[in-house]
Formats: sequence, C-alpha cells, structure tokens
Amino acid sequence: MRPKPSAATANAVPSLEPVAAGQEYHKNLGYDIREDVNYIYDELVRLGLSQYALELDVKGLTVVPPEKIAGAAFTRQVRDAVLRTYERRHGETLDFENAETLEAATVTPFGKHMAYMLLEDPIFSDLMMNETLLALVGYRLGRNFSISNCQALIKAKGGKALKLHTDELLVPPPYSANGGGANATYTLTDYTVDDGALLYVPGSHKYRRLPVGDEGADSVVPVEAPAGSLILWDGATWHGAMARQNRGLRLNVILYFIRPHLRPMEVFFDRVDQETLDKYPPRYRALIGESLKWWWREEGPRFDSPDWSMIGTTAYR
Repeated sequence: MRPKPSAATANAVPSLEPVAAGQEYHKNLGYDIREDVNYIYDELVRLGLSQYALELDVKGLTVVPPEKIAGAAFTRQVRDAVLRTYERRHGETLDFENAETLEAATVTPFGKHMAYMLLEDPIFSDLMMNETLLALVGYRLGRNFSISNCQALIKAKGGKALKLHTDELLVPPPYSANGGGANATYTLTDYTVDDGALLYVPGSHKYRRLPVGDEGADSVVPVEAPAGSLILWDGATWHGAMARQNRGLRLNVILYFIRPHLRPMEVFFDRVDQETLDKYPPRYRALIGESLKWWWREEGPRFDSPDWSMIGTTAYR
C-alpha cells in the first residue's frame, strides 16, 4: 500500500493518476509524442535498419547496401537518367566506364555538379520516396523533414581531393544538437579508394562545428561501397573525398534533407505538375514544400495544413 502523501506534496502534484495525467496532457496539447516515436522505431525495425540507425548515430555515417534500397535495374535507370540529363544540358555523351577524364569534372575538388535534378526524370522522385531512405532520414531529422536539393555529382581522373567540411552550410557553431540536415547519397558507380572514395571522420558530428585548418585529416576513413548503395550522413559530419585515380567516371545522386524550419537550396513545389502530385502519397507534398513552406507571396501561409500544428513540437517533428 502506497504511503499517503504529505500536505505539501499533495498541493504540489496533480491528483490525477500518472497515465490519466499523461493522456490529459497530450489531449490538451493536440500532439502525442508516442505516435512519432513508435512510427519511427517501428519503421526502422520493419525494414531491418536498426544497425544502420545505430551506426549513423554513433559514427555520423552509415552505408546501406544495395539489397536494402532497390535492385540493379533501378540503379541503371537512375544512372541512365543522369547521363541523359548531362547530354541534354551540355550536348555531350559521357562514357562513364571508359572516359580517360572529363575536364568539367576536374575544375573544382567537388567535381562536376548538376543542380536541380529532381524534376529532370520521374526516377529521381522514385528515389526520394524510397522507404529505406525516408525511414533513416526521418529518424535523423524528424517526420516533417523536407528536401533542400537534389544534385548529381561526377568525378573524373585528374580532379583534386576534397578537403574535410560539413554540409551545415552558413550555420554558425555550435550546430543544433538535434541536427539540421542529412545527406543521402545514392551511388551509381562503385566507390573505392582508387575511384575517388568519400572520406569521413567517425564521430566528428558530435563536435557540432566545422573542422579548423587540417583538423581531422589524420583520422579519416575511406567509404567504399558498391553501386546501388545509400551512403547517409549527418549534416555535421566532417567529410571530404579522395582524388580519382582510375579512368571512367564516379557518378552519384545527392539528396540533401533539412528540418522544416530551414530554408532549402532548391525550390520545387511550384514546378511539380498535378500528375506527379497524384502519383505519390501526401508525404511527397511535404517533402517538396508544397504543404509546409516558409516562402509565400500574396497568398500567405497555409496554416490549414496539419503539418503546421506539429512543426517544432519535438525533435521527432
């Protein structure tokens, strides 16, 4: 039998039983954190991603193998769409397997960037809506995350190594403890040391700031992964890339995601046709900022969207 509380304690603590008090609190607030916690956790377990979520949390980066993402045919489709886009934009056909080099990809250490790729081909939206990708990014950024940019990157022999940096661009230190962004890179060719692999410093995301000078250079680890892998890292993780030594081209698609209070690099919502919106579930509208956005004109904000009532409520949103 529980002891009777003192008069002071009785006055300080609500008389409701703990469960009832919790239910009443959630009801009044209009938000139940348990829904988000259980959804995120259950998705990770259902998809067999627990070990990758743990690695992402501890090391700041994880590599999800192709069999957890999609088949080889899907990888070829995405790669072909990137090559077609390059040819359409630049009037040049790329031989990604045998090219001795590509001058446009050697000018900067980043290689050749092709921006604003999401709407170039429907396959890029299919990639963005991949359930494994959504589960891991949602774990990192909460359920209301949106896309900041969709880019393709090409590296060639003769390019320079990329120094360590973070993806939290323009953010003064210290970065938010909950993380503002996450990079999801889909590899379209093999990542090996001689192919210009990604480099990162395990655990560096915990610093919540940029590296200073050559800090971290003696702690880097190469990220090797076969084509069709998803490399996912925290926006605060220190990372760079090695110079490519082999002939041929290293291809990827980068999708960078942010929490909904941040400003995206690329804006898509006003260029997506109705057919595309109808093809995907409502989550697609939120991802591209159509149902939840900070930028508006005369029409004003859409506070009628249910997302607005939950944004910023917890780290899970």
